[in-house]
Amino acid sequence: MGALVAGGLSLGVVRCPIATVLHVPCPACGSSRAVDALVHGDLAGVARWNPIAPVAVAALATLGLQTAWAAYREGSPIARLDTRAARWTVRVLLACVVLELAIWLARFAGFLGGPVPV
Repeated sequence: MGALVAGGLSLGVVRCPIATVLHVPCPACGSSRAVDALVHGDLAGVARWNPIAPVAVAALATLGLQTAWAAYREGSPIARLDTRAARWTVRVLLACVVLELAIWLARFAGFLGGPVPV
């Protein structure tokens, strides 16, 4: 399901509901464009769109793989929460959320090039 939403966002088929309704960027706005910039080697584009996005995407992919492996190995996807690696992955994701919120607020205060265009 997450892959479908991510694909829809990157293709422009699915739009951010916050940006669509409120006409302001959400804390994660620019994530798809940042990952696209990273794939194309545009590090300046990553910094412009959302510098935390590549780390968050890698952590989400890692957590997804850990979940799939736990479901395969243990028969339950919830077993992944009992591993040290999964707990660290969740901590990295939480740190990404905090950093994205901090960058979002800083941009609205006029720092880091201002808000990401929606």
